[in-house]
Amino acid sequence: MNRLIMLIAAFALLALAGCTSAPKHPAWSLGQSAQHPAETHFVGVGIDKNRNGAEDRARAQIAKIFEVQVQAVDRSSESFWLERLGRSDSSQYQQSASTQLTTRTDRRLSGIRIAETWFDERTKDYYILAVLDRLHLSRSLKGQIDELDGQISARVEQAQSQKAAIRSLSNYVTALADLRSRASFAADLAVVSPSGFVLPAPHLASEIAGRIDRLASSLSIGVELEGDTQDIVRGAMVRALSNHSLFINGAAGADILLKGRVQTDEYRAQDPWHWSHASAQVEFFSAEGAHLDSVRKTVREGSRVKSRADTLAREKLGEQLAASLVEELLSLGAGR
Repeated sequence: MNRLIMLIAAFALLALAGCTSAPKHPAWSLGQSAQHPAETHFVGVGIDKNRNGAEDRARAQIAKIFEVQVQAVDRSSESFWLERLGRSDSSQYQQSASTQLTTRTDRRLSGIRIAETWFDERTKDYYILAVLDRLHLSRSLKGQIDELDGQISARVEQAQSQKAAIRSLSNYVTALADLRSRASFAADLAVVSPSGFVLPAPHLASEIAGRIDRLASSLSIGVELEGDTQDIVRGAMVRALSNHSLFINGAAGADILLKGRVQTDEYRAQDPWHWSHASAQVEFFSAEGAHLDSVRKTVREGSRVKSRADTLAREKLGEQLAASLVEELLSLGAGR
């Protein structure tokens, strides 16, 4: 009997030793930290065999907070005018959205720090606790929003004081771009701030966009293109510019005049396609006749039908010239 009791005691001691030798996970490994409560910090826990990998996973847990709410923000990274040309395909849009998401995530990750590290001797896993101070980030976001609000108000005041429509237009476009940047910061602040409260912008984006459309429709744009057979290039420009309320009028008295020559060259490659190069060297002139800028554009398009290749190339050239004209309008309006 004594021997049996001794054996039972020995097994109990071995079991107890096994239990005590198992590593005890820190409380924060479950995603909650008493030292960094949810009211003041965002936390993320990363687990990996490699320490750097665990740190990246912990940061990624916090980054997901911003990835979810970024979908509610206007994701277009192109300027208000160029995005309305209607030339972007789905792949370009996805690339634009991804670029902005990466930029915003990187901006927030700069405030993340590694607060705790633990290594599990049994599983050989690294446990990393990453934290982001909500109050500190809130103050930073509020500061950036306040700065943008000042810029937006100043731009709108300048736009309202300008006599020339083209200068008012440029200031409104800049104000709208700042409003879109502000929307990104405001969306983040609504998530980061414990109260979730964000002051409204000094002006509505829809209000500024309406003013832009009205000013754009009042501008006079002149186009003189030699060699534009059947006005294909001009027609493409008309369609592209109309997407944002800009219209081509007569050259006389135009707020801005585009003058140039169109040239096309055809060639055959080692395939059944016909290829066409379309190019244009254009000059921009102000209403006073002053030379503003020079631009050269070249495009290539192909088709199995020779005439179609020429038409496609001219149409694409017209779209690119329209984009250049928009950029020139904004530069002129900014007082270049």
